[in-house]
Amino acid sequence: MTEATIYQTLKPVADAVVKYYRDDFTKHDKRDLARATYGDLFLWAARSHGTNLIRVKDRADSPTEAVKQRTSARLWYEAAALIHGPVQWYLIKPLSNGRGTVRKIGATEIARLLSDA
Repeated sequence: MTEATIYQTLKPVADAVVKYYRDDFTKHDKRDLARATYGDLFLWAARSHGTNLIRVKDRADSPTEAVKQRTSARLWYEAAALIHGPVQWYLIKPLSNGRGTVRKIGATEIARLLSDA
């Protein structure tokens, strides 16, 4: 049996929630997740009007760039939370070939993940 891709794992969630702007998931997220590899890290959420895919870490980031990326991710997350209200977020850790781990993540863990520490 073949292991599901990240996209295939998230698809049932998107299908159940996203009613408008489905290209957010079927085009943009699909492309970005297929390109992701080991060392990258994302937050993802589905809502009725599209999805949010936030890159938290890029495998190629220098330490300075990693801080900038995390700061950018925190701002995007805070904006999404303010605009869209509570949604279920998922932590995505790519491995290779579009595959990786996907799990639900709560606000407290997200705050720790995106902190400056």
